[in-house]
Amino acid sequence: MSIVRMNRRVIVPILVSLLLFCLYQILIWVKVVSPSDGIHQWQRNVIKLERYIYQNRGVDITLVGSSLIAKIDVANIGSNAINLGLSGGNSQTGLEIVKRKKKPPSKILVEISDTIQKSIDYKLVHNIYQPGWYWLRLYFPIFRQEYRPVSVLVNYLRNTSKNNRTLTDDEQDKREMTSDRLRKKIIQNYVNQYAKKITPEKRDKLISEAKHLKKQIAEFQKAGVRVILFNVPIDSELENTMMQREIRELLRSLFPPSTCEWLPEPPSEDWITYDGFHLIHSSAKKYALFLKDQIVKNGW
Repeated sequence: MSIVRMNRRVIVPILVSLLLFCLYQILIWVKVVSPSDGIHQWQRNVIKLERYIYQNRGVDITLVGSSLIAKIDVANIGSNAINLGLSGGNSQTGLEIVKRKKKPPSKILVEISDTIQKSIDYKLVHNIYQPGWYWLRLYFPIFRQEYRPVSVLVNYLRNTSKNNRTLTDDEQDKREMTSDRLRKKIIQNYVNQYAKKITPEKRDKLISEAKHLKKQIAEFQKAGVRVILFNVPIDSELENTMMQREIRELLRSLFPPSTCEWLPEPPSEDWITYDGFHLIHSSAKKYALFLKDQIVKNGW
């Protein structure tokens, strides 16, 4: 009798959990449960990559890079474009993700900046493509990060709050920029930091990672994918520092225009950032429209 009771204590919770699991998955399939965009940086990166991997629609243009391009809304570029800019990441990691997808895009825009000194985040790549989990996530979205119950709940509370509404471009800019005094202080700190020459260690790291990135690019080109390099405008004062000038010259020598296709430089104007590097919403939108204009002009 005691064995039967023990079995009930084990089986009943398992059956209840299985029932709740099935119910939650059905609610996802019928779109009652809305996906979350993530509640922290790592999760937002994973959600972005999972959506790219598991989507059914074809992608014509893929942007890869770091947080410098993460805010670029590809809706301003075209319906067949996707942005894999990873906060805290780099172009190499994005290319590794794209390489393992069965059908590559016809064109890849690769951000070239000093963020390439970071190595590929293989832990993130393996997490995304781990065989067992890959197939589970493919057929059962409940296992994807965007449907984690806590994330979904946080997303729901945000969307149903009384103060939640679609912000105008100006309102989004004000939210991002905090106080002008603090913004100027942050930028000045970076200007001071980049006022000296590039260190030998940083130069060596950039050269080393550039070699690997060139191999990745060559693989895509061999497969018939058109690869276009670009860099994102930053604060003009920071751009004119000694180290930033040296970095640009080094990267141009490592990826010479004679052998690599580069996107034309954007118009020289006052691109506004909230910290010296990352464009505020209105400037990111302007840069996205510049990309669109170049794509149309060049017939990409």
